[in-house]
Amino acid sequence: MAITLEYAAALDELQRLDLLTLPDLAIEWLINGVESAHLILLAGETFFSAAYADTDDLRRQFHAVLGELDISPPTRARAAVFVRDQLARSVVSGSIRPAEGARELVDLQQETEEDFPAGDSVGSGFGIATIYGLYHSYDEACDDIGYQTFDAAVIKACEELVACSKA
Repeated sequence: MAITLEYAAALDELQRLDLLTLPDLAIEWLINGVESAHLILLAGETFFSAAYADTDDLRRQFHAVLGELDISPPTRARAAVFVRDQLARSVVSGSIRPAEGARELVDLQQETEEDFPAGDSVGSGFGIATIYGLYHSYDEACDDIGYQTFDAAVIKACEELVACSKA
């Protein structure tokens, strides 16, 4: 999955963005037609220099790019929803396995649970109660219903999540 500037901003807000990948991402964004003087500077960082750079400097450069392009960094809650929806789309498209997607979604929910209202069940405030339940019953579920059925249930829950996010 290609990482857009908006997705990178969301990952950064959640401290899930590998800042050392920013120079390579900047090159990709330039190739895809994004025009920004700050982006050119960020792309000019080599892996070698980025590996020894202060990651705060890379983050400042990235935020300068966002500012130059009038992209506002999302709030923590908006970032979590954006990343949640991207993960669900990745499961639906098959670019990540259902079990891996479920794990990522549960991890994200646990990292951001204070940013969302509590619901009737764990994960419901974040919209992933079904996925949460499936994930935490993975071993039992796979023994009882099999991996294919488990995968299908996670994919279905992700499809519903994607459908709700479009509404």
